[in-house]
Amino acid sequence: MKQQLRSFKLLTSTITFFVLFSLFSVKIAFSATFSLSGRITDSSGTAISAATIDVLNPGTTNSVGSTTSDPSGDYNLNIDGGTYDVK
Repeated sequence: MKQQLRSFKLLTSTITFFVLFSLFSVKIAFSATFSLSGRITDSSGTAISAATIDVLNPGTTNSVGSTTSDPSGDYNLNIDGGTYDVK
């Protein structure tokens, strides 16, 4: 009987560990940060410096990030994973 109780406790502890580990892993996966980068140019391909790039929640004006292009027109912005509007 003691051996069965000990085995049951070990099994319960193992299952609890894996459930908590799985939940923690899912939390990490959904909170990943991504890099959004690009180059702003005019219709002739000339770089546009100091252009403002805004990342917004879809269909709103709620900004989740903003940056300005450098003298070469390049920009880079780190944001959480998701679907956004870029303006």
